Amino acid sequence: SGTEKDILYCVVTRAEIFEIRKFINSLDVNAFTTITDVSEIIGRNVKQKPSASQSK
Repeated sequence: SGTEKDILYCVVTRAEIFEIRKFINSLDVNAFTTITDVSEIIGRNVKQKPSASQSK
């Protein structure tokens, strides 16, 4: 369309997807949303979840 758009990119757990979708829908029912699996995240401020072997 040639107009600037705001883009929000966030990484959430599977458990958080429902709440995020509900929140987005409350702001804009026509919001363009994509959901995809991520195999690896690299960067600062990334909190690692303990693996199954670490939590035993």
